[in-house]
Amino acid sequence: MVTLNVRNEHPEAGGRKLVLAVERRFKVLERIAADQAVEVSSLAREFGVSEMTIRRDLRRLDRDGFVERAHAAPRAGEAPDRVAGRRADR
Repeated sequence: MVTLNVRNEHPEAGGRKLVLAVERRFKVLERIAADQAVEVSSLAREFGVSEMTIRRDLRRLDRDGFVERAHAAPRAGEAPDRVAGRRADR
């Protein structure tokens, strides 16, 4: 008989309990359902993982059909005609 002992703590977690990947993805889905959109950086801080980990989670959830990934919207302050004008000048 083989016993698997899984520790749910990591020295870099600062004493916080780490969440298993499946549980983390479920919680990400809950946040998206509640907020309609989430920021990678805020999820990374909330779960104590890297932004790359959250991006991988989102890619997986997208691939499995649970979410639809979208890229950041343009920032305020960039007038569309200015952006178009710069592109035309190139």
